[in-house]
Amino acid sequence: MRALGLASGLWEPLESTSIHLVSSGIYHLLEHYPDTHFDRSNIDSYNAEVTYEYERIRDFIVLHYCLTQREDTPLWRYCRTMALPDTLQQRIELYRGTGRVRWRAGELFTDISWFYIFEGMGIRPEHYDPLLDVVSLDKPQGNLGCPGAGHGWGAARRAAA
Repeated sequence: MRALGLASGLWEPLESTSIHLVSSGIYHLLEHYPDTHFDRSNIDSYNAEVTYEYERIRDFIVLHYCLTQREDTPLWRYCRTMALPDTLQQRIELYRGTGRVRWRAGELFTDISWFYIFEGMGIRPEHYDPLLDVVSLDKPQGNLGCPGAGHGWGAARRAAA
């Protein structure tokens, strides 16, 4: 059984995840333990779901640090060279290669949140997602606040063409 809220550890102030983790943790507790019968398979299922959620949040927070270009202190030099979880490394490689972000059901941070961090940290895809060929550029550019500004999805698409 895991702890809830700040008793489970403070993640970090960059992304406010504590309120979400408390409410999500309560939901998981109620779903897995509607009574006082603590079956081992229920415990294992609860732990697996909570671990999965924590690891996805961890990946998103680590992404803010591992892509830094800063080298002015030992902290930032460490962040640039630290070993990354496989799940995060796979996300970075997917975005670099295809411009795609795979959002999975139940994840706190959406694909657009991942996109903003990748783009904000200077990661540009080698190829654009061909599914963009069926989307008008007006809608994504309007959502990103960059009509014709030369960056974002439209720029990746134009650069790859």
